[in-house]
Amino acid sequence: MLKTLITFMVVFLVIIMANSVEAEVQTIEADGYYIVGDGPEEDHSVAKNRARMDAKRDAAEKAGTFVESLSITKDGVLTNDEIIVASTIVMQIESEVITPEVVGTTTRYWCHIIAKVDSDNVIGMLHEDKIKLSEAVEQSKRQQQELDNIKKELNGLKEQYKTANEAKRKDINKKIKENEKAFTAVEWAREGQQYFNLKNYQKAIECYERAIQINPNLDIVWNNLGVAYVLNGGNYPAAIECGERVIQIKPTDDNAWSFLGDVYALSGNTQKAIECSEQAVNINPDNGKAWNNLGYVYDKLGNCQKSIECYEQAIRINPDAVHNWSELGYVYEKSENFQKAIECYEQAIRLNPNDYYNWRNLGMVYMFSENNQKAKECLDRAIKINPNDKFAQEMLNKLS
Repeated sequence: MLKTLITFMVVFLVIIMANSVEAEVQTIEADGYYIVGDGPEEDHSVAKNRARMDAKRDAAEKAGTFVESLSITKDGVLTNDEIIVASTIVMQIESEVITPEVVGTTTRYWCHIIAKVDSDNVIGMLHEDKIKLSEAVEQSKRQQQELDNIKKELNGLKEQYKTANEAKRKDINKKIKENEKAFTAVEWAREGQQYFNLKNYQKAIECYERAIQINPNLDIVWNNLGVAYVLNGGNYPAAIECGERVIQIKPTDDNAWSFLGDVYALSGNTQKAIECSEQAVNINPDNGKAWNNLGYVYDKLGNCQKSIECYEQAIRINPDAVHNWSELGYVYEKSENFQKAIECYEQAIRLNPNDYYNWRNLGMVYMFSENNQKAKECLDRAIKINPNDKFAQEMLNKLS
């Protein structure tokens, strides 16, 4: 269930690496610039941050060349957006220097970044399916669109300033201050996302809270904050509050309703979980996460038939989502429909052959089906993938 929740925010890349690839570290140098002082009143600290963000973007694009050269996906070539998001995750900034360069009445801030990308970190992203990356890309694109809009507005205000009278210039300066606040809010949000990717959820929470203090209408940030609260010790009341704030901003956001349903399910409030998840699929019948939530809740309530129907809807929408097949297999297993359970676990394994959990589950179903030879093969495969799987080892010992 937690895997489903993490798909809302988490940004893992599906990569198939050749076994012969040795660890390699690529050093990236990137630059960003921003000029201030050519008319309107601008905050120099914000100007520095604009140069820093420009440099980080340049660094991610350069790191992307290295990431792309190391990896191929099961669907073929990564898109440019996918490469940038993946590069942002694996890239570690070693140093950054911001240098002011005064030219007449203007100051150009130059940010120089040195970053590194370790091929081991890229290989370490061999998890989850590509659906999670695509969702992360959509979120990143939306944030970038916000930044592009902020930049476009600022350029327009600067252009107006050139020919404005004194009264109009005061108004423009006020608007520029608001523009700077909007930029800073998005910057804190992106900083929070970086900490989130590093699994430093407490720091992510602090950054997200700074962002919404500046701009309380950032629905993406409220959502991300809610996910971070769940992962940082399971603070469900705080996460629910965040989900409700998203819905206040966007009442028809099916993903926000799905998120609330997920959190309510995790907190044990099955009735609210069903209500929110059903609201999500009423808004968008193709919300796979909401169908998955409903499958989970109905399973907990002992309604296996309803659970199966919901998981099948989730699979219809996201047939490459490993967890959908795994969870459907578990319900079939509980229902003692072992043949169907085997089919589901085998499909999950086809999608991700390195998931020991599904190999173990498949082995257990074969045990229940009294096919001890197949059970041994599957349990042995699970142990080879995860030597610390004590349960699989115990079951294998019983069969020996």
